[in-house]
Amino acid sequence: MAKKYDFQNLNSEKFIVLDIETTGFSPDKGGRIIELGMVKINKNGDILDSYKEYFNPLMKIPKKITSITGIDDDMVKDAPYIFTELLKISDFIGNYPVVCHNLQFDWNRFLLTYFKEIGIIKTNPTIDTLKLARYTFPNEDEYKLANCCLYCEVPMRVAHRAYDDAVMTSECFVKMIELNQEEIDKTKPLIIKEKENTNPEIEIKRISYWEGHGYHRHYVNMFYNTSYLKVFYDIDNDYWKVNDEYDIEKIGNEINWHRIEESILKYTGTKNKEEFKKWRR
Repeated sequence: MAKKYDFQNLNSEKFIVLDIETTGFSPDKGGRIIELGMVKINKNGDILDSYKEYFNPLMKIPKKITSITGIDDDMVKDAPYIFTELLKISDFIGNYPVVCHNLQFDWNRFLLTYFKEIGIIKTNPTIDTLKLARYTFPNEDEYKLANCCLYCEVPMRVAHRAYDDAVMTSECFVKMIELNQEEIDKTKPLIIKEKENTNPEIEIKRISYWEGHGYHRHYVNMFYNTSYLKVFYDIDNDYWKVNDEYDIEKIGNEINWHRIEESILKYTGTKNKEEFKKWRR
């Protein structure tokens, strides 16, 4: 007998369906995202917007990964580092329900970890099409994405490529919505709140330049509203990070990097980020 399934998060007008390709199984063990594909769809499966990008992992891509994905070092050598794109990625996702095939890997293990490192706390409703497929097709034995495409009569695209996998996942998802519509209709529609624009009070206390082990950084100590916060800017790779993840918990909401940059430029007397990169003290 199939286990019960909570259909609440499926009762939405729009969804973000995404997939990643990585160099390994966990960011804690050096795994890094090398490709991300996302589609924003409505409940009928129409693609309203899309995002696809390679990322330079700043390391050699293992041959095993290249053999699986077809992604090699030449394809990512001029691509951005993912931390330079995270704000754009977060804005694309917004507060919509996030759909993945194996949510634990793509969303929980990788993207949420990356977001947290730059002070973004995502609390989106989530849907794992792997679990949904197990409920929808209880008599089957395999639930890989290729199997789900077969059960849902979805044409196969290029496997193990982020954008194609995201599109196939979205098409399987819409089919499973149709098959479970009666149960979904018993739930209340999700209310998706727009992202709040925060305007924190920022007091810069100290900025210092540091270099070592091949890194060049600006460290910034500040009060963010009433909470102490230390961040650093990676000059070579053009991204911000929170120095200590416990500082994020004290702040309690998403860090406004635009306000931080404005405050830093004013404090240093620099006109833009390019000038700030050259600033030394």
